[in-house]
Amino acid sequence: MNNAYLIDTHVLLWFLAGDKSISKTAKSILLNTDNRCFVSIASLWEIAIKINLGKLTIESDFSELANLLYQNDIEIMQVTFDHIVGLQDLNPAFALGSVVRGQNTRKSRI
Repeated sequence: MNNAYLIDTHVLLWFLAGDKSISKTAKSILLNTDNRCFVSIASLWEIAIKINLGKLTIESDFSELANLLYQNDIEIMQVTFDHIVGLQDLNPAFALGSVVRGQNTRKSRI
């Protein structure tokens, strides 16, 4: 059974940088290639804005981010108005959910 996860901006940055701030659960989810992992285009927009304002620095050039996401099987989720409307029905108790543990792991990390 495949699970799908929407990755938070901080979690994405910590994962790609190999930062120890990422939780073991989040790291396990991202490393398990049986899971479908998504990052919102809004998170990428946020990263670009913070870099431009000097509030964030990353080791790679921002233009390389799409390649890093591809290497780590992280899909970019576009945001539509229907997605935003759907937030109205989101259960407030929604969390990452259970971690499916498997042998497959993503290979490329920065």
